[in-house]
Amino acid sequence: MNQSCLSTSASAKISLTVRLLAARERIPLQWCPHFPLPKQRRFLRTKELEALYGGAAGGGKSDAILMAALQYVDVPGYAAIIFRRTYADLALPGAIMDRAREWLHGKAKWREQDKTFTFPSGAKLTFGYLDHPNDKYRYQSSEFQFIGFDELTQFLESEYTYLMSRLRRKANVEIPLRMRSASNPGGRGHDWVRNRFMLNPEGRGFVPASLEDNPKIDREGYIKSLSELDPITRAQLLDGDWDADDDGLLDYDTILACQGKCLWSDGIQRPLRPELYLGVDVGRTKDRFAIWTWEKVGDVAWCRELLVLQNIPFSRMKDEVKARLTRGVIKCQIDKGLLGLQLAEELEREHPAIVEGVQLTSGVQGAMAAKLRVGFAERKLRIPDDADLRDDLRLVRKIDTRNGVPVVQTLKGETGHADRFWAGALGYDALIGSPAPSFRRPLIRGRT
Repeated sequence: MNQSCLSTSASAKISLTVRLLAARERIPLQWCPHFPLPKQRRFLRTKELEALYGGAAGGGKSDAILMAALQYVDVPGYAAIIFRRTYADLALPGAIMDRAREWLHGKAKWREQDKTFTFPSGAKLTFGYLDHPNDKYRYQSSEFQFIGFDELTQFLESEYTYLMSRLRRKANVEIPLRMRSASNPGGRGHDWVRNRFMLNPEGRGFVPASLEDNPKIDREGYIKSLSELDPITRAQLLDGDWDADDDGLLDYDTILACQGKCLWSDGIQRPLRPELYLGVDVGRTKDRFAIWTWEKVGDVAWCRELLVLQNIPFSRMKDEVKARLTRGVIKCQIDKGLLGLQLAEELEREHPAIVEGVQLTSGVQGAMAAKLRVGFAERKLRIPDDADLRDDLRLVRKIDTRNGVPVVQTLKGETGHADRFWAGALGYDALIGSPAPSFRRPLIRGRT
């Protein structure tokens, strides 16, 4: 209906109705240039601590996050922050920070240095980014009542859960604590976001949004632009399909099925006669140095220790491996590439019956990756419940065959270059390729 055709009294009634509705639902009309769409209103009314607004591209996600952050800026002491993955993402024209400056121009004071709006009440809205895994620690002494993530699937689960610890409020303050996110399917964090909000949604809110929910966008033109994408990405962005398959070697649900308490640090008792197998992936600078210790119990391999270090000297690497070449280690396989050549050769000489250097050629990587995948698929592996490990395991893409040789592609992520994956694969290859030791049953301390 064209409001210009309404009588003055009818327009006033509509205006009053909108204001009353906005007051009841805490819709921040004073700060927003438009009334929220129905799905956005549903998102703003969500009472759960965590909520995700997402699905197809063009569903009004960034507006929803910004509106949610502005709901309590009339309350003195309120503090909110919205994250994008990188500063470049945050600073793009038309991105969420630029949109906030457009909405709040002349209404709130902007401080460029710390990317913060201060409102007449004293409330603050800040914009942040997490370029590197350690960036989350910049906020370790901060307190927020609202934390928002724009494009959540671009973040690591460990970043999300750590920042949740920054949700705090003073006693007798009625502002609700809220974690609010918006995202399309896809991206490096697709798996954990899907698991958290779709597969295990108890106590969390999820508002699916589609292109149809946003009448302000040129749908025909947008659909045409998405038609050039590959089928999986198109299904994720056009249909909001969180179940569209990807090309990860290890299925995320399979990884979850193999998780459990298995580390010695979990209180697992060490047997007197363990059957242990080690895998060592060598990295010097940005890549991690990883040692994976498997214990074979029956036909199941249990991860008993996973050591991951970064930027350590050669002497420290050697000391860490030697410290683990204890009684019970049947075999230790070490990445004998350019960085690991010296380490592998020295330890081969010192422990010739146990240590073996392995050249991780593309063919060897493909074969090892295939064995590890079978172990996961058959549920013959037990790994710790660790977000960084899950992210790392997903960096290896599906096996292809070139000239009859299996080949995998390893991506580089914030958790490394699949260093944990290759340490685990080296150790598991040692485990399934070694003859059974002379003893059969591990002895537990105190038993015969």
